[in-house]
Amino acid sequence: MASPTKAERSPEPDLDRLHDDLQSEYAKLADTVTVFDPRLLTIKGWGVTLSLASLGFGFQQDHYGVFLVAAASGLAFWLVEATTKLRQIRYYPRMGDIELIAYELLAGTRRPAQRPPPSSTGAGTPPGPGSEKGQQGRPP
Repeated sequence: MASPTKAERSPEPDLDRLHDDLQSEYAKLADTVTVFDPRLLTIKGWGVTLSLASLGFGFQQDHYGVFLVAAASGLAFWLVEATTKLRQIRYYPRMGDIELIAYELLAGTRRPAQRPPPSSTGAGTPPGPGSEKGQQGRPP
């Protein structure tokens, strides 16, 4: 017996494999994005420490040049943090694409829940202001 042609094969194994590949790629991207968080905290910690130490030293020595060093170090650490955060953010669009594709794959394999058609008797609909049902509990 000959092997089935590509048209005769079920698309389900291909979709499962695609889903698995997307899931593994998403996990790797999530790990990569997570690695940036401790780095960002370290950068912030060093930036605050150096800036506060420079400010304290400037007040102790009563020398205004040290305040310039504190401002420059704060700006430098802010730039390093911004650059690192931008590198982290570069992964977000691909993660969003994977989430969208996975959602579409899932939505394509499931049928939406069927709602019963609306009945002509009006059962289940709230009574209107002029209907008899709406007038039953009201005093004249």
